[in-house]
Amino acid sequence: GLGSMLKNFGGADAVGGAMPGGYGGIDGGDIDGIKPLDGGAPAPSGTAPAAPAGDGEPVPAPLAGNIFEVLVKPGQRVEEGERVLVLEAMKMETDVAAPRAGTVAEVRVKPGDAVAVGDVLLTIGG
Repeated sequence: GLGSMLKNFGGADAVGGAMPGGYGGIDGGDIDGIKPLDGGAPAPSGTAPAAPAGDGEPVPAPLAGNIFEVLVKPGQRVEEGERVLVLEAMKMETDVAAPRAGTVAEVRVKPGDAVAVGDVLLTIGG
């Protein structure tokens, strides 16, 4: 009956739990020397595959919120790490920095705009 099935199931469970170290001693392994699947070199830095060529590098919203302040305008030169706008989320202001030096190609938001994570706020060209 059901009782003997449960007993048998419990016995199998006990056997399964007797493996040394839980997973046969696997501890995460050694990741040195792992090659990318495509075998190619890593993409050169500064290229953003998501952006069409010549469009500049998109600067995505790091979190959902509202645009509090835009600190740059198209044509303005920015340095890597420079604050380009301020996002307000949950009553806190979050600075958004330029990912690289360049010229602001396009600003796609204005103060008060609501944005979601990953929305492109502006683009930075060469």
